[in-house]
Amino acid sequence: MVTLASRVASDPTRSGALAARPAYDAVDAKAAETLEALKSAIGLRVKQGYDEANDVAIGRVADTTTLTHEAATQTEAAAIELSQLSNSLRMVSDRFRH
Repeated sequence: MVTLASRVASDPTRSGALAARPAYDAVDAKAAETLEALKSAIGLRVKQGYDEANDVAIGRVADTTTLTHEAATQTEAAAIELSQLSNSLRMVSDRFRH
């Protein structure tokens, strides 16, 4: 079994480690590049998700505003109709009183 201690003991000048260092540095650099690309991709997807959600929210607000306006118009029409019915009932009531 080869252990780190045996490698250090068998290579006191660390020539093997120094020779292998560029390969480890390349792996580290590649990992850093991959992490940065992943970070950018995640950031882009988060922004896209936010933009899509914002578009949906704006659409929902517009729909809600339209529905609220329609409801207000219908409420106003119902109030007018109730007022007219109230006047008609008052007129009928007046006829029976006199």
